[in-house]
Amino acid sequence: RYTESRARSYVKQILLAVTYCHEKNIVHRDLKLENFLFDHSGPEAILKMIDFGLSQHFHEREPMVKAVGTPYYVAPEVLKGSYTNSCDIWSLGVIAYMLVSGQAPFYGPDDQTILRKVRAARWSFDSQIFKHI
Repeated sequence: RYTESRARSYVKQILLAVTYCHEKNIVHRDLKLENFLFDHSGPEAILKMIDFGLSQHFHEREPMVKAVGTPYYVAPEVLKGSYTNSCDIWSLGVIAYMLVSGQAPFYGPDDQTILRKVRAARWSFDSQIFKHI
């Protein structure tokens, strides 16, 4: 769990990386905490996006259909089989939630349970965790 200030800095860095990719018509499709590394150790370290194994070039008016990604982070529209590069923005929202709470907004004992919760797209902000945010 990070402070709101530190999380905001990290989310901004991630958003800049995602924006750069999207401007080049590249969608990552597997944004998750594990796919960001610091360029060095220390308080001024910069995040670097990694693992473009599921990334793809996209065209504005052509939806993607292949369901890929990591259960905790995948967007509901990906699971429905018709989505755009905005799937990365959903994943970024999940990352932001996790950075400040230390928890996933969608969780369960197995992938099926997690994916069912993602499809329903219902989450909550636990008052104990989020009371200072």
